[in-house]
Amino acid sequence: MLARVTAGQTVWIKPGGNSKPAVAPVNDRRPQMADELVALAAKQKFDVDRDTSGRLNFPAFANEEIWPHPARIASLTLGVENPGTPVEVVSLATLGKIANLLAELAGVPAASSSLVGAPPTDPQPASTLEALSEVYGVSTREAPVRHAIEDLLPAWARRLSRVDKKGNLIVELGARPKRLFLSHMDELGFEVIEIQDDGKLRAETRGGGTPDFFEWHAGLAHTDSKSMPALLLGSRGGGLNHRVEVDIGASSAEQVAAMGVKLGSMVTVRKQYRTLLGTRAASRSFDDRIGCAVMIDALRSLKREEIKTPTWFVFTVEEEIGLRGAEFLAESVRPKEVYALDTFVSSDSPLENPRIAGARLGEGFVIRAIDSAGITPRAAVMRVAELARRNGVKAQYGVTNGANDGSKFVTGGAVNIPLGWPLRYSHSPSEVVDLADVEALAKIVRLLARE
Repeated sequence: MLARVTAGQTVWIKPGGNSKPAVAPVNDRRPQMADELVALAAKQKFDVDRDTSGRLNFPAFANEEIWPHPARIASLTLGVENPGTPVEVVSLATLGKIANLLAELAGVPAASSSLVGAPPTDPQPASTLEALSEVYGVSTREAPVRHAIEDLLPAWARRLSRVDKKGNLIVELGARPKRLFLSHMDELGFEVIEIQDDGKLRAETRGGGTPDFFEWHAGLAHTDSKSMPALLLGSRGGGLNHRVEVDIGASSAEQVAAMGVKLGSMVTVRKQYRTLLGTRAASRSFDDRIGCAVMIDALRSLKREEIKTPTWFVFTVEEEIGLRGAEFLAESVRPKEVYALDTFVSSDSPLENPRIAGARLGEGFVIRAIDSAGITPRAAVMRVAELARRNGVKAQYGVTNGANDGSKFVTGGAVNIPLGWPLRYSHSPSEVVDLADVEALAKIVRLLARE
């Protein structure tokens, strides 16, 4: 950026890879302007480097006939951390000091207003899915999601709900359920396992995912009372114990403690619900906020008396780290049928082989006939498919990877019929869904609940 300060004075402002601002002459000309900036900075107690290694060469100022003031131009380099990445960092305090420095150089009053305006007011969520997808709740820290679900339930369902010792939210329609609908509340994230002396954090994955998808993203660090901006930087390790370095703006372990972040605090990539072309939408944590939203929709759409079979709607915890919430419930509950509502990890994307997981977006909900957790009996698959056909609901069935909560009830005698929707780019910051498939899933759940 070129700043013409007064007649015959020019400052070239450019980003730099160091955290500290620096001043240098341009085109190896006489350093008069650079000397003046350094002197003004010292007067304002603003610490800058006198940089001679990164001088700016700018042809327009090489010819003194074109630019008659060779000594009245200098380069002022801004300090930028992580240059060239999606998470470049600058200090707002430093930017304010630079503005004051240029103001004094130009002989004008320094601006009193902040360089950064007030943050925009977030709009109200447009739908249940949007509301849920923008709540944060890493495995073992699902309470914010549970509270959001409780607020969205109809009054009659809220009266019939309870939270068990594991943290599962259960809407009980009958004392001994013959049928369960399940969806999980948790999402992928990272847990702080180390606080370094320089204020950086080390965080370890909670729930898997492809590490490269999450590096160099803007994120949030979550304390018991608030969430604060964070940056997920480079990583090391692999598998379920993959670690990333996290920057929350602190420069010491003591500052980290003062900000409320501690060992065990969670870190997530930021997320926002976005509508795409047609009926497509994108967000992180569609897995499994879509399942939760569909169950809420069913409870809102149905009257209590319409559900004649003893049925529980269960919003589970800790699915992403081993189906633990469902496992806890399965120790005491023995249903005959279980419908786990979860993602059908689809290969319907430009770079994948459709030989497995080939369910297409926009072609309806999916019956997970086979996945990594088990095989659904063919008769059960056909029964649900036929119910959908009779009622004009678009349906698919197929084979995919991944486990589901319903598998934990099979050893107790239940028939597990996992239902889902095709999802592109699963377990990434940009999961993509077709909302027509979500509506198809909602319709079949309502039909099954009435059976």
